[in-house]
Amino acid sequence: MIGTDIVAVAMATHRAGPTYSWPILGGIPGHVPLEELPPDVRELFDYDPVKAKKMLADEGYPDGFTLELTDYAFIAHPREEIGGMVASLWERDFNIKTIFNPVESVLYAATMVDLPGHYGKGHQDCLVPIHLLYNALSTEGIGIDNWAHYSNPVFDELLAKAEVTVDDAERTAILEELFVIAL
Repeated sequence: MIGTDIVAVAMATHRAGPTYSWPILGGIPGHVPLEELPPDVRELFDYDPVKAKKMLADEGYPDGFTLELTDYAFIAHPREEIGGMVASLWERDFNIKTIFNPVESVLYAATMVDLPGHYGKGHQDCLVPIHLLYNALSTEGIGIDNWAHYSNPVFDELLAKAEVTVDDAERTAILEELFVIAL
């Protein structure tokens, strides 16, 4: 995001502009178009290496660090190419060295809960945004996808409200608020 040139990465790997779709795909209730995001969230999608470098320095990493990235081997998606490109940009711009650990998906799922941190990427092909949000981001979770152990009482309360809201417009407004919190 702010420290990654997502336009360059998307053009090099997908031959198209950035795929902005996490956590909810465009066209599904709850998705907020990039241009409609609040300014403080929207700015995260603008590549600004100067600001990113300052953010790293402010957090105690003025000289970079080494990142160990565990991911599962997935033949149908160019993860290695994307990861390699992002890693080379981070090393060039921020002195962040990345060590890749590709593992089988079963081992990946089994070990995620024991790792100190997790960053979700991509999107889930789910037409039921409430299920996706429960699965990936709610404290209680209904699946194993909340590996980051994300917990936000405001998010959980809004999600519970969205689940019982019958009016489509009202539910969509709640889902949009949840989408922005998730970003």
